[in-house]
Amino acid sequence: MKSKIETLAQLQQEIKRLEASCNQQEVILKQDVTSYFKQFTLAKMFKNYIFPKSKDKESNAASVSSQVLSFLLPYLLNKTIFKNSSMLTKTITTLVSGRFSSFLTLENVLSVVAEIKNLFNKKQQAPHFADYGIPPDSETY
Repeated sequence: MKSKIETLAQLQQEIKRLEASCNQQEVILKQDVTSYFKQFTLAKMFKNYIFPKSKDKESNAASVSSQVLSFLLPYLLNKTIFKNSSMLTKTITTLVSGRFSSFLTLENVLSVVAEIKNLFNKKQQAPHFADYGIPPDSETY
């Protein structure tokens, strides 16, 4: 707030007002920072990681399918592709596929399967007749 200061008393009053405003803003800022850091405590982060919040049934179903995939995908990979691999390879596979499966949903998997199916089910089209001009056995020479 800009005001014209004419006397020393007005200057001292303005300094006190600004110091009070500064102290009030510091208190508000400290409260905001503490409430912000309380959102990211280790317990809350772990709880949100284990039990993600879902508002609607579709995201709940997606969460359930991703949880099933997080257990099923590492198991299938370790039993098929990495069957005779070392323990370190299986552990890394389990960790990576477990994290990757959280991004997968049933819809994503079904769309990939449908795309692969479409690649193999493309219909063979009859070859078009190619016209190369005058046939070589013609009597036009």
